[in-house]
Order: sequence, then C-alpha cells, then structure tokens
Amino acid sequence: MENLTRELAKNFKRSYACKMGGTQIIVFPNGDRHCFNDAEYYSGRGAKYNKSIRHDIIGDVVVTTKQVVAALKIIRENKKAQASMLKVYNAKNKSIELAAKKGLYIINNGFVELSEKEVYGKFFDANRLANTLKISVSDASLLNSLGKTYVFAKSEDGNTYELYHSSLFCNHLCISLNIATPERIAQFDSEEWQSARYADHVGQTRHSNHFVC
Repeated sequence: MENLTRELAKNFKRSYACKMGGTQIIVFPNGDRHCFNDAEYYSGRGAKYNKSIRHDIIGDVVVTTKQVVAALKIIRENKKAQASMLKVYNAKNKSIELAAKKGLYIINNGFVELSEKEVYGKFFDANRLANTLKISVSDASLLNSLGKTYVFAKSEDGNTYELYHSSLFCNHLCISLNIATPERIAQFDSEEWQSARYADHVGQTRHSNHFVC
C-alpha cells in the first residue's frame, strides 16, 4: 500500500478525554506513523496553571486496511460530489450572467436568481427586475428597504406579484415572488404598517403597496 498522507490520518483521530487535548499516533497498515500533538496550554496570566494541566496521551491508534479502504472510498465519493456541485454552480452563474446581459433576471421556482455579489452585498438591479416581471421600476425599487419586506406589484400581463425578502439586518438578500390573490392582499393594511413603531427605521414608505417590519 502506497504512503498514506497525514490528511488521511486525520480521519482516524480519536477524541480526547481531557479538555486541553493530548497526543496520539495514527498507525497505518503499511507502517506509516503520523504523530499528532494537540496538547493545549494556557497563556498570559493563566500560564501558572500549566503545570497542573491534564492531557490525554492516547498512544498508538492502529488503523486496519479495511478502514483505510472505506475512508478512501468516502473521500473519492466526496470529491466526485464536489465536482458535480461545482459544475452546477458554474452553469448557474453563467446563466445569471447571460440573463444580466439581456437586462433580465432568471426566475426559478419562485425565486429571483441573484449573483453572489448581490446576495452578500444585499443589492439588486431594479430595472432588470422590472423588465423581467413587467412591473414598474418604482415598484421594484421598493424592495430596497432593509426590514422584512412585502411589495405588491401589478404587471403588464394583469397579474399582481407578491415580492418578498427577509430582514437584511440579519440575512443575506433572497427575493421570492408569488401571484397574489385579492384575499392575500386584503390581509395587509397600509395605514397600520405605516404607523407602526420604528416603521421609518426599517424602511417603510408611504406607498400603499409597500409593507416593512
């Protein structure tokens, strides 16, 4: 059996019984030995307690050929899965970029496909969203509020979309949409939301189709 790496050896490390760690040696079937010194010590003012620290000295952890084969199989499967995920990730980003060049967003399963920069930067292009859904740019722009936001926007095709994102104070940007029914719209009272405490702080406006909390 070829030389087995230290990274592989880490898969067979045992947990230490002591809070401050300890040491152990992973021994492979071919004789390869990988020593791990995970003993921790106090620093600064706590250094005076280092003489009394207890470490777990595990010694040799003997690994069988069967265990190595099983671990290598899992590693290969994980690498294969990662490669597949990367392929999907790259394809998604390419689609987003192509749509952006056309001035549009992709809508997938009720969500607006945003780029990573938009998701983590918490911004979007109101013009592109308006073009995609055939709604007004002013309605699309209402999603720029920081709080938990609902926007009801009428489109050129006669639909009214319910656009939503969770609070941007503690979440990344994710915009969902559904076709809003009259019953759903009736659940929102604009005067009640506009007069709520801290409404201005979270981005509530005086637009009757904009609701933020």
